[in-house]
Order: sequence, then structure tokens, then C-alpha cells
Amino acid sequence: MATKKKTSAGKRDLSAAVAQVHQKRKPSKTAAAGDPSQIADWLLLAAGDDPKRKSFFNHDDEHRAREVNGKKVHLVLGAKVALPDYRTRDGQRTQRSMITIPPKLRESIQECFGAEGQEDFPLTTAIIALADYAAFMLKRDKKCLWVDAPADPHAQERKAARKVIRQASRGE
Repeated sequence: MATKKKTSAGKRDLSAAVAQVHQKRKPSKTAAAGDPSQIADWLLLAAGDDPKRKSFFNHDDEHRAREVNGKKVHLVLGAKVALPDYRTRDGQRTQRSMITIPPKLRESIQECFGAEGQEDFPLTTAIIALADYAAFMLKRDKKCLWVDAPADPHAQERKAARKVIRQASRGE
């Protein structure tokens, strides 16, 4: 009777698998190539920053609060709700404080605060105050706010612009 050689998973050579999984990415032949200085300013922003919009996100507060696992739910974020990673043409992050503040939101808060232009005002404190107020109002009125990302008819163009910036900053 032939006996099988016992091997344990901890003693197997996984170098071939590691080499396959961690291989260096090659630039795609279909990757966007170009000069970041040629990217239109509006492509560096998100769909919610469109000057024609009243707010950055889509809001719907016509829902009643609901219960999930015995807890009241007053805020629901849609699957595509996220803050964009704003970058300059040379790949540096912009529109940052300790958190990303979309330009449209910054502008809306400046208006609520009564600040003129880009003058200094306590932005972070204003954001926290507005969040506190919104949470209070949602609970008081027993409402649930649904937040969704705006539709972006230029999503592919923005993606291509980000790719150009990323490649230029890496020197590809």
C-alpha cells in the first residue's frame, strides 16, 4: 500500500500564487492618455457641484421614520452616495479639511452662515451644527431622510480625466 505524503497548508510554497496576485499593473492600452492641463475645470468636480443644482446630494424627506432591528432609522444613504476624492491636475488632493468638503456644500454653508466669498468662517463647526440640527429635526418630526447621489451624465468623462491625472502624477 502506497502512503500519501502528508502536507499541511502552512508548509506549501505559495510564491507562484503571490507572484500572480501581486504582479505589477501594466498601463492599459485603452487607458486615457493626455495632458492634464487640457482637462476642463468642470471635470475636476463632481456631478453634485453643478452650479445649476440647489444642493450637492439629492434629498427626500417625505418618508416616515422606520424601525430596523428595534431601532428608529432617520437617515438612509443610497448605495452610490459618497464624497469624491477631489484632485488638482497635478494629482494633489484639494477641497480638503479633515474631511472632504464638496465645493457646492461649502458654498451652501457659506450662504447659510452669511459669509462672503472665500472669507474664513468656522466651516467645521458650521457642518457639525447643521448635522446636529438635522438630526434633531428628523427625530422630532419622526421623518427619515433618504440621500442619493445625483445622476452624472458625464461619469465616463470624469473617470477618464481622473485616469489622465493619475497617470501624469505617476509619470506613466
